[in-house]
Order: sequence, then C-alpha cells, then structure tokens
Amino acid sequence: MKLWLSDDITGPAIGVTDAGQAVRFDALTDAVADGLASVIMPGQWARIYALDLPKLRGQERLQAASFALEDRIAAPVDSQHIIIAADGQRAGVIARDKMQSVIEALRETGLDIAGIYADYDAALPGPAFKMARRVIVPHSLTGGTDGYAVDENFYEGAERVVQTGPETQAVSFEGAMNFASGAFSMRKGAGMSAAGLARIASFAAIFGLSVIGWQIMQSRAADAQTEYLKAQTAATYTAATGQAAPANPAPSVLRALKSGGGQKADFISLSAILFSALEATPGAQIETLDYNAARDQLRVRVIYPDLQAATQMERAAASAGGALTTGNLRQRAGVMMGDAVLSAGSGS
Repeated sequence: MKLWLSDDITGPAIGVTDAGQAVRFDALTDAVADGLASVIMPGQWARIYALDLPKLRGQERLQAASFALEDRIAAPVDSQHIIIAADGQRAGVIARDKMQSVIEALRETGLDIAGIYADYDAALPGPAFKMARRVIVPHSLTGGTDGYAVDENFYEGAERVVQTGPETQAVSFEGAMNFASGAFSMRKGAGMSAAGLARIASFAAIFGLSVIGWQIMQSRAADAQTEYLKAQTAATYTAATGQAAPANPAPSVLRALKSGGGQKADFISLSAILFSALEATPGAQIETLDYNAARDQLRVRVIYPDLQAATQMERAAASAGGALTTGNLRQRAGVMMGDAVLSAGSGS
C-alpha cells in the first residue's frame, strides 16, 4: 500500500492499495495495510540537493556531504537528518525533529513501513500537479534533482496545474530517496551482523579502557578520548543496526555477543590481550580501533609516551599470547603515535 500523509502528521491520511483503490483514514492511527506500506510525505518537509563528491566510505561520505551542504541549509547541519543516495550524487535533508515526529506517528499505527519518501521525488516525470492544497513539481520539470513541493499560494509556475488525487497519481520508489534510514530506520527486527557486533563491541571495550585510563591518569587527553570513542560507538551502532543508538550501547552489544551474535572468542581474547599490553605500558593510549573479522585482527592507532613504549607494548602483548606489530611511528603536534595490528600469537 502507498500511504499519503497530510500536512498534519497525525491527521487524515489516504492509502492506495496495490489494486489502485483509495482508502481514506480520518486519522493516521486508523491506517491499516495488508503487507508493507510505502509512506509518501509532503515535499515541503524535505529537500533534495545535487552532490558532487569524491568516492568515500559511508561515514566519510556523510561528513563530506554535511560540509558541502552547510551553506545551502538555512539551519545548523547537526539539527538535520541527512541521507545520501547510493551513487553519492544526491543528498536528502529533513529536520531531525520533523523526522522524529513522523517516525513516532507511524510507529503508533503498527504498520510495517517499507520506506518514507518525499512526494516530488517519488512522482513520475510529467507536469506539476496539485494535491491537498500544495503543488508538487517533479524533478523532470527542473532538469535535475531540484524538484520540490510548495503551498499552492506560493507557486509561481506559468503552466496550468492539474488537480489530482493519490489514487490517480503515478509514483515510483525505484531510485527515490528513502528517509527512513540511518538513525530513523523503521525496519522491523533489524539485526546486527557478526562483523558489525564485533566492531561496535571493540569501541565499547576500548571506551572502557579509556575510562580506566582516565581514572588512573586524570588527564584531559584521556577524557577527550573517552568522549570521542563514546561518539564512535554510537555512530557505529547506528551504521550497523539502522537504529538510533541507546545512551549506552555497550550492554546490548555485549549481550548479543554472549548469545552468539558476534565473533565472541576471537574479539574477546584479542581485547583481553590489548588491555593487558596497554596496562603494562604506562602512558600509552588508544586513539582509534577497528576489528577486522575476516582476518581476526585488531587494528589500532596508539599514542605513545616515547619511542621505547612501542617496543614495550609489543613485548607485553607477546607475554599475553598475542602478536602486536607496530609501525609507521611518527610525531604529530609533539605526540608520538603509530599504527599497529594485533593478532593471536602462534602459540595461542
């Protein structure tokens, strides 16, 4: 079913069955559907912008898009929910509080939501049309990805606008941007992959190490690192599950690991070795960490108090049953750092 929302999120809505029959609901909570529901929201709520970004990974691409859009969005970027098309050539933007209201209203219905789309993005190529006191302008009329919707009183197009209804308006979700993604995913039973669990747990574990380091050292650097890793844990949780991270994602991740949802033995044993080596190397701190499930390795960037600490940490890891390979030692802003790979020792 296609479910068309009205300007009032919780107000009347219109459903269109696969057979093309329109069903009018007095309130959104009255909506029912046999199977998945694709939601079409008023286009005034969201904008879609063309992008020209280099090839980047998911989180890096999102950060680059946020930077590129900063001057084009009349609001703080961190207050917006931003999604990126699969080809990286378009970005969809909607206020986070608006998106949260949409999500909460739809959850009240109990519907199984396939996706949430802007009306002008889902509209097939053709002329502008009027629906429920707004004019919808498909991308085909703007020569790119700059379609839009506007209150009919503010529409300045010269062409005649035809009144239409949801039951007669053709739409397609193929290629349209789904705003129900990332932190606002509505996938039922969205699970965490083994690699995703391990990666999140790695941040959670090192977050714990940072807390310990902060308690021991009482240093501002360790405190800042704690906050960084906490943010990374939440971001990775969202990326792996498609859901907003809880205040402390570590317990739910660790419960899943214990139930067999992740690389428990390999990751936990490597984390224990890393903790032991870190504890035996006073002043050493973890800056970044990544778990490679395919190779059963922890890849870390370490901040060392001095050059000898790298060798000390290698020996400590070996004593704990691991093999820590350090390299690429360098100084940055007066701080010694280097990348390292931790794997199980030959005797483990």
